Amino acid sequence: MFRALEAVDIGDREEFASALRLVLCSSREEQALFDTLFERFLLAAESDAGGRFIQLIPEAGAAEEEGERKVPPDGSPSRREGEKAIRAEGKFAGSERPGTEGDSLSGRAEEGSRRGGGQAHPAGGEEKWDVPLARVARFSADFLAGRSAAEIPADGLEEMMEAAAALVSRIRIRRSRRLKPLRQGSRLHFRRVFRRSASSGGEMVLPAWSGPSRRQARFLLFCDGSRSMSPYAGRFLQFAYALIRKARRVEVFLFSTDIRRITDELRRDARGRLPPLTGLGAEWDGGTRIGESLERFLREHGQRMLDGDSLVIIASDGLDAGETDRLSRSMAELHRRSAGVIWLNPLLSLRGYLPEAEGMKAALPYIDIFSEACDPLSFRKLAKRISFRR
Repeated sequence: MFRALEAVDIGDREEFASALRLVLCSSREEQALFDTLFERFLLAAESDAGGRFIQLIPEAGAAEEEGERKVPPDGSPSRREGEKAIRAEGKFAGSERPGTEGDSLSGRAEEGSRRGGGQAHPAGGEEKWDVPLARVARFSADFLAGRSAAEIPADGLEEMMEAAAALVSRIRIRRSRRLKPLRQGSRLHFRRVFRRSASSGGEMVLPAWSGPSRRQARFLLFCDGSRSMSPYAGRFLQFAYALIRKARRVEVFLFSTDIRRITDELRRDARGRLPPLTGLGAEWDGGTRIGESLERFLREHGQRMLDGDSLVIIASDGLDAGETDRLSRSMAELHRRSAGVIWLNPLLSLRGYLPEAEGMKAALPYIDIFSEACDPLSFRKLAKRISFRR
């Protein structure tokens, strides 16, 4: 239910009701009852600051025995008939006229709610609750926020920093064609030589050098945050945080069934603490759709981030639930437009593991380095294997 509410705007009455109806109702009869209940629920939330209380619906069998619920011959009760079914005597506290039994039940429920801090207490053998809409909305937001947060582990952070620094130092991107002044270059920088000669009476005795500069690599790191990667995702996020601290051109993306850029969150100063990742949705703790996620990256960021200086690092177990054709096309595009593609699969550390998953098979032809990495030591070993000179 909470995942359904996560996909809609809970501030919109129609979307909120539609999401709950879809999850909680399995027949047209239940939908008719739900519509009436939901209206009563809103009335209780909007009047007297949620002062009314709603009783649970009795079992269907009891209502049928009393003849209080009538179903048309076609088996599809109308909304009005569903409303009649739950308006029977004693179904809603506070709906009867003053002086009836329902009124006394409502009074006992209110008294119990005041004693228990607004929580429901059994009254008269029937359960009642106090559930104003605002309270449910706040609880839903808190619940979803608690489930959609990722933490970077602090243990082994120093070792991971060293491993990230070693990896950055091993990248050899091709030199630029543009010449720049160097202390020890391969060519004379004649403009600077003539400028220096002014201080020596026109004698060119102070040489100045220039040469092609080495371009800085751009790291594109894609971390799999799906449920199957839960034992390893925290360590990969730690590596991403260390890589951002050791290199200037880094972009980090988190993906599951969707993809999200988290570079700014990792760069954020958390006053000496590791920055928390909160407000995550479909890109964390869900299924795995690598192809669709990479397609979205290529569509939204590929033109700006991919070039011959980009090194793509994908951290995933390759257990893709999406279409393998889309993954294959995305990997081919990444391989064609980047300096190289590295795939880090933590399952390679398991004895007897073979990349037999369909997603892994589709990606393998476009991978330059296929390695396992699940701790600082394995990342350090990876740094020794990397040597790109494209």
